[in-house]
Amino acid sequence: MQHLEAIIARNKPRALKRSRPATTLSPQAAKLLDYLSEDSREITQLVALTILGIGSLTARIGDLKRAGYRIEAKRKHEVRGGTYTSYRLIETPHQARKKAGLTT
Repeated sequence: MQHLEAIIARNKPRALKRSRPATTLSPQAAKLLDYLSEDSREITQLVALTILGIGSLTARIGDLKRAGYRIEAKRKHEVRGGTYTSYRLIETPHQARKKAGLTT
């Protein structure tokens, strides 16, 4: 019986460890948030790489979403036939709580 309990204990799922709390943004995610917050700007992968130095825009967008920011993604088409995605900040966590009546 003890042998069976030991096997079960060894195979029990473990909690995932986070490298940083969900509310703390990485420096790149914070830089992206500052950029998106100015005048309802949109950003593409090319702009993120050339202006902000962010190589993985989708990962940083995911960081912001996990922190509670609402971000809209729009698929756009170029005249020459190419496609790309543009991202825009829709709502901050504070705005969402205020809209829900949770803060004043």
